[in-house]
Amino acid sequence: MAHKGYTTNYFINFFKNIPDHRWITHRYHRTGTVQKCALGHAYSDLRASPDTTPNTNRMTARVRALDRVIGSPANINDGQYDFKKLGKTPRGRILRALRNKKRYGNIFGKKS
Repeated sequence: MAHKGYTTNYFINFFKNIPDHRWITHRYHRTGTVQKCALGHAYSDLRASPDTTPNTNRMTARVRALDRVIGSPANINDGQYDFKKLGKTPRGRILRALRNKKRYGNIFGKKS
């Protein structure tokens, strides 16, 4: 069962507190650094030391909830496909997707 607090607002607050320099693309975690992708941050406890690549068979409730809220967090983080339109940085793309989801009900925002 997912944590009842894993809402769109929870994820906006969670990710906005992680500065741009701690984000990377195309990997969960850069060894020897605090740099992670959105899923890497969601898998880890930010108060703990950096961990290794997570076992995707044992996804945490937080990661499952993130996937339910915005779908494709890895593709959004990495700027794949049309997700690159959401911003120039991984952090920017994830936050834009979350804020659009909250405001418009979809990750791309207002449709013309």
